[in-house]
Amino acid sequence: QYLITKFRQIDPNWLTEITQKRSYRYIDTLNRILETYYSALSESLDIKNEFQVISAMAKNRNVKYPTVFITIGKKLASNEVPSIIELINASNYYFEDSDMRASEVGENQNLDLSKVKISADLARRMVEWDANVGVLSRKQLAYVSEFAYGIKWLNNFHKEAIRGHLKRLVEKGYKLK
Repeated sequence: QYLITKFRQIDPNWLTEITQKRSYRYIDTLNRILETYYSALSESLDIKNEFQVISAMAKNRNVKYPTVFITIGKKLASNEVPSIIELINASNYYFEDSDMRASEVGENQNLDLSKVKISADLARRMVEWDANVGVLSRKQLAYVSEFAYGIKWLNNFHKEAIRGHLKRLVEKGYKLK
């Protein structure tokens, strides 16, 4: 809320420049950017680094303008407002390949994560994949690592917690198998 208020103080027309036809796309993009920003703040993470991770994921998926997230991260870290053009370019990451995303969502909906067997091997693969992509926070990654490398034993409680992390990884592109 603070950030949106600050955006409007600096540039009152900032959100009104969005065309009505595609407004939900850009508002959803703004919400996702703000979610990343506030998540980084609450976990005391480097804001620039969090947006660099998104930029790397966008580049891996061959999305247009992947470096826009680096620019947005720098601006947010220095309490500047991203431009409307940057918001539009960032929306490509979330919405451009809507046909592919629809098939991915359908594929992920068909996958019942409650039936996936959580094991040390799966946890190890999750840790290795996340080390390259950076979806989980440092604490979450350390938690999964403790089970992946046998430091702690898996019980039902921990299996369900790791299943939650697995769900988040699958949403970000992790493939089971």
